[in-house]
Parts: sequence; C-alpha cells; structure tokens
Amino acid sequence: MTGEMASVRFKYLVRDTDRHGTQRIYVRVPGRSKVRLHAPEGSDLFLEQYRAAFHGEPLPGVEPKPRPAPRLDLPGTIGELIADYRASSDFRDLAPSTKRVRARLLSRLEVKTGAVQATKLRAADVMRWRDAPDGPEAGNAVVKTLRQVLGRAVKAEKLEKNVAALVDYRRPTSPDGFTAWDLDDVKAFVKKHPRGTMAYLALCLFLFTVQRRSDVHTFGRQHERNGGTELRFTQAKNRSRRPVVMDIPIIAPLRDAIDACPESGQLTYIVSEHGRPYGSAASFGNRMGKWCREAGLAKGKNGHGIRKAQGDLLAGLGLTAHQIMAIMGHSSTKQGEVYTRRADRRRLAHEGLKRLENALNHEQIVPLGKPVRKVGQNGPATN
Repeated sequence: MTGEMASVRFKYLVRDTDRHGTQRIYVRVPGRSKVRLHAPEGSDLFLEQYRAAFHGEPLPGVEPKPRPAPRLDLPGTIGELIADYRASSDFRDLAPSTKRVRARLLSRLEVKTGAVQATKLRAADVMRWRDAPDGPEAGNAVVKTLRQVLGRAVKAEKLEKNVAALVDYRRPTSPDGFTAWDLDDVKAFVKKHPRGTMAYLALCLFLFTVQRRSDVHTFGRQHERNGGTELRFTQAKNRSRRPVVMDIPIIAPLRDAIDACPESGQLTYIVSEHGRPYGSAASFGNRMGKWCREAGLAKGKNGHGIRKAQGDLLAGLGLTAHQIMAIMGHSSTKQGEVYTRRADRRRLAHEGLKRLENALNHEQIVPLGKPVRKVGQNGPATN
C-alpha cells in the first residue's frame, strides 16, 4: 500500500487468509453480506471498489456471476404440472386467441410458482395470487388457469385434490360486462358514418346478425346461402371444442348495407383501409373502437356492446331464453336467461308501480298531482 493510502483508515475493511495462505480483503458493512475487493491493494481501482462496496453498489471492473436459473419442471413441482398441461390436448385444442392468452399466463405462473412443490400448494396461496392488484379479471384468469392445470393433475393421479377449485372468482369490475349501446348511440354512429361506408356496414353486421366481433370480421359472400338470403357459419368461440353452426337470415337492412358498400371485399365484407381482411378480431375491434370514438360515443362502448344491447332488445320484445339462445348462438340458455330476467325486472317494476299508483289514487292516500307530460308535448314536462 502506498504511503498516502496507508495513512487512510478504511472503515469496515477486513482481511483474512485462506487455507492456501492467500490474503483476501473484504468490506463488511453491518447488515449486509461481505464483499470481496479484487483490485490490487493501493491502486486507484481498489479505492473505487472500496467506495462501491461501502455504498452497496456493483464493483467497477468486476463482472457479476450470473445465477443459474432455477429448474421449473422438477418432479412434483407446479412447474412439472404446467409442462404436462402445455403438452396436453386440453391446451392444444384451445382456440388460437385463447391459447395465446393462456400461454402468457402459464409463463407468468411458471416463474412465480414453478419451483413450488404441488402438494404444498394451499387454497390460501391461490387466493393471494387471485387478489393481486392487477384487477378482478386478471385474478380470475389465474384461478381459472390453475383449476385447469391442477384438475388435469388430479385426473392423472399426480395430485390428490385441486385446491384452486376451492377458491371463488372475484366479482368483476363491471358485473354486466360490456357497456350496452342505446338508440342515441346508433343515431350518432350513423350520422358520422352514413350508409355506403365501411363503418356503417360493420354496424349493420353487428346489429342484424347479433354476433361477436370474432365472427363479424370474417363474414363474406362465401357464407351466403339461398340466393343471398341467409348466412351459414361456424361461430369462432369454442370452434375447436364445441362448434356451433349458425343459419341466420340476411334481413333487408343488412342486405342493403352490404350491397351499398362499394369497398366491400370478396373474401370478407369488412376490409381495412388497404383493402385486405382484418387479420384478427382484436385488430378489427381496434378499428371499430376508432369509429366509435369518431362518432363521439362514450368510452367503453364498442362492437360487443351492440350485441349486448340487442340481447336486451330481443328479451324486451318478449322472446324466450331459447329463442335468444338460437339467435345469439349460446350453448345454453344461461346467458339468454340473463337478458330475459333483466327484461322481466323492468316489466314487473313498471307493472308494480302502476298498480301502486292506481291503489293510491283509489284510496286518495297522497296527492298525485297532474299527469306527467313529456317534453315537446305542448310545453315542458310538469308534475
């Protein structure tokens, strides 16, 4: 050590000698692991390394040794069960879009839980991952995926129980799902995108087929039957597992919208600005979202909100859950019953309050005042 550095007292600097007689120099700050200095003592680099170690920073001139990545597929671990699920037909037979989302989630779960022994996994662990601050939808996706992975392991007798099945889903942020359109939204959209535009055609396809965007963007003349009066197609959702073949009429307003759009393509009615079909439902959904924003529609209103509004309209017209199921292509009456229940609540509320009004009026219990007059009928509304 130079004379100048010999006069300097280095705090937390310690020396020891290994079994070969080699002296090693460390910085041992209380509460932290000791850090070995590799530069020759007395050099400028030695002083730089000492300062870095003192402050808990990486040492200059020293390449950190990479830690070996942990094995995530060792026998008995969740990582092994995830690998088994990836190789299974349960995963391979998923729809491409669902498979992509599921694959990303499996990768995240693998990093987070892959080294954990599957037999030590508890429902409390799944609940903790479900309640992560990413939101209810993301948390529910974790639960759903783990149910699939662990459920397969139980059937393969690699696990005794599926603890993820014990964990309930979180309540979604929007219990009713997508935001439904109303008549004013349709008017605003048509005002901005009139008959003959691609946006108007997309709106009519949503309105008059009552299908999802994953189907709407694929419709084309090859799906027409009976002289252009019907559409026959297989719904994209669950096509690989439980295919639903649809035959629906092309009613007059939809036929007119198709024929009135000069830019309509050959393979698909809806095409991009470049004249090509949209490559995915997501890209078409983004385009539909831009058309909605251009029309001044509220944030959150998109193509699927039209389908939801149509479900409410069909129920309001008195259609049964089975009829709604047939039109919208549901695999069960469960979703149709959601629409009919909502329509029934509205009808029953109107009928009930009308009866209450009649009863109060008959008994003269409260002053009912003058009848309500709608705005625009001989002046403003009065009570």
